[in-house]
Amino acid sequence: MNPDILQRFLCFVAEELRLPEDDAEAIIALAEENLVSSFAKLDATLAVSDAAAAREAAHALKGSLRNMGLDDLAQRVGELERGADEGSLQGCREILEELRRAVGPLRTAGLERNTI
Repeated sequence: MNPDILQRFLCFVAEELRLPEDDAEAIIALAEENLVSSFAKLDATLAVSDAAAAREAAHALKGSLRNMGLDDLAQRVGELERGADEGSLQGCREILEELRRAVGPLRTAGLERNTI
């Protein structure tokens, strides 16, 4: 995964959403909150091996990542979604952990700014 995820997200916020830099902290905090919730939902569905619920949770996370301008991560979640849609949760936990590592810089940025 791309190590400059925070920079990519901030560029998306500035260039695509055209939000002022002053709003970056609030945007990072909202993104982190959304991602934490999405990961928790996926964790819960995987814990009970509920493929249908995992597919729904993955679909929501994929949309969130696309809305953040992180299409490469959204594509990875799409793999999880497709597997769950086919009734297979094999490899889903690994994808989820990979995604957690990838979005880690967003969380670190929020903590450093004391916004999360």
